[in-house]
Amino acid sequence: MALRNPSRNSRLATAGFSLVEVVISMMVVSLMLTSAMYLLGAATRSRSVQDTQAVARSLAHTLMSEILSQRYDDPQGGTVIGLDPGKSGPARESWDDVDDYHNLTQSPPRGRDGAILANTTGYSWSVAVNHASLLAPQVNSGSDQGLKRINLTVTDPAGRQTTL
Repeated sequence: MALRNPSRNSRLATAGFSLVEVVISMMVVSLMLTSAMYLLGAATRSRSVQDTQAVARSLAHTLMSEILSQRYDDPQGGTVIGLDPGKSGPARESWDDVDDYHNLTQSPPRGRDGAILANTTGYSWSVAVNHASLLAPQVNSGSDQGLKRINLTVTDPAGRQTTL
């Protein structure tokens, strides 16, 4: 008759994981995976917002560059802020001074030739040009003091505004 070695059996019983340890480990791993997926989703949403805002800034700079390339005053001698008579439509090719852009609103934005700009669905832009006071440029002036303030706003598809 063989004798059993009690110390050998106790070592075999403690060599593996218990069911409680396995369940707790699975819960910890599932919590870590859930947190990681949440952070990944938040990072993706944040990246999407950044991309949208970058497009809005690019559109704003594009139009502001176009406006600033124009003359300060009307070459035909007009003194009214806004489009001169005979200038209308989506094309801005005939616009020749800064204040022609006053009250420009387009959705989606268009190029100077009137063509819709690529990948701008859902975006819009608007421009306001006003005579400004030399002493307080943020204040509108009733007459031309040699300074015009241009406010350009681009609105992205989510309604966020970028203003120059």
